[in-house]
Order: sequence, then structure tokens, then C-alpha cells
Amino acid sequence: MKLRLVLLLVAAFLLPWVSSPLLAHAFAPSLFELREDTEGVAVSFKQPEVRVVGSRLRPVLPPSCQPVGTPQVVQEGTGILTTWRATCGNLVGAE
Repeated sequence: MKLRLVLLLVAAFLLPWVSSPLLAHAFAPSLFELREDTEGVAVSFKQPEVRVVGSRLRPVLPPSCQPVGTPQVVQEGTGILTTWRATCGNLVGAE
């Protein structure tokens, strides 16, 4: 019983020095934004540059939305920002 207590105290003392912030998982959410204006819809999609292996997030707009022009992709901080424009009918209540 005494040995178990000593081992527990040693482990509790050493744990802060053994763990490393380099092994921590950085929480980086994705952001999807639509802004409707007189010329259509401005679409922004930002996702972390470092993602889970095999994950491939891709926003899906309603079928009534058609992309206009070529999407612009830039690195912004620790993420990748993709912006483009789309023409859509009324988005209120669309699925």
C-alpha cells in the first residue's frame, strides 16, 4: 500500500515534465459563410491547414446555386481560405 502511494506521488510529480505541448491536439474549427448582396452570394470557406488524415470537408450549396467564376484559394494564418461567388434563387428555407 505504501509503495503504491509513493509511485502515485512520483507519477503525479513527473507528469507535467513528461507531457509535451508538441503532442497536444490543436482545435481549429472550419468556417462556412454566405453573404447575400445585390450581385448574388459571396461564399467563404475556411478550414485548418492541418486536418485529420482522410478528411475532406467540402461545402454543398443548394442545387439552385451556381458558381460564378473561379474560386480563389489563399493561406490565411493556420488555415486555407477559399472564396467564390454564386448566383442563387431565394435561399430562405432552402435545403
